[in-house]
Amino acid sequence: MRIREVRHQATTLAEAVSDIRIGVLVKRQNNLWKEVNTAFFKAMALNGIVRRLVLLSPHQFIYINSIFYAPYLYFMLLTIMGAY
Repeated sequence: MRIREVRHQATTLAEAVSDIRIGVLVKRQNNLWKEVNTAFFKAMALNGIVRRLVLLSPHQFIYINSIFYAPYLYFMLLTIMGAY
């Protein structure tokens, strides 16, 4: 049951990441940033869910999330915006 749930979350994560790549490579419209932003944060949230299910208790996840994911998100967003 748990392995099936993790596989499903990982598949959804891969789909969200592919949505980012398709949006960046193909679409050059005014709403591109909104689409990339939504797909990116969806991917990061799903990544956090998978990591919590596999490795961490909720308390440890919140602590690691606050330390590692906040700078990672910030620099990834700068990288995406720098592509334009």
